[in-house]
Amino acid sequence: MLPLSLGVPAGAFVAGRMMVSRPDHRWLLVCGCLASAVAMAGLSLFPITASLPVAVLMAALGAGLGMTLPAGMVAAQMAAGPGLIGEVTGVTSFFRSLGGALGVALLSSLLFVWLGDSAHLATGALQAQAPGQAGEGASALSMLAGGDPVRAAEAFAATYRAAAVISVLAEISAAALSVVRYFA
Repeated sequence: MLPLSLGVPAGAFVAGRMMVSRPDHRWLLVCGCLASAVAMAGLSLFPITASLPVAVLMAALGAGLGMTLPAGMVAAQMAAGPGLIGEVTGVTSFFRSLGGALGVALLSSLLFVWLGDSAHLATGALQAQAPGQAGEGASALSMLAGGDPVRAAEAFAATYRAAAVISVLAEISAAALSVVRYFA
């Protein structure tokens, strides 16, 4: 998770610097969504225990998400005009948070559907253990799938593929944005 956490501010910083020189923000949204989709599709191909490829793809995912944050905010602010910047900023932040919460709920629900009934039993077993006893990496993941690491890997891969599809839909909507400029 550290590469993802470092990739988001790095992508936001780079996007912010690029937005100064180019007034059209759509390409940043499209590139960010594309980077996120490619990274999530790549995550579906590697086992979650493959450290280096997963770290690189998580960093790319974070950078892609980070690129969309300032570009999306500026797109909303430019579309609203100078009199509504405060309201638009608040509404955009609210819906970004709401979308994040709904996205986590949706994808974790899909993960548990793909894990099946064994996830419910394993979750109770994980909660019953003392902190630090659940294990690291593959053992904790396979425990969620009732001790079957292959089933756990397939469930995570399917969840990443679903997230990649959602990111492609976001990319299509970003490409369809019209450029509105109220500021010179």
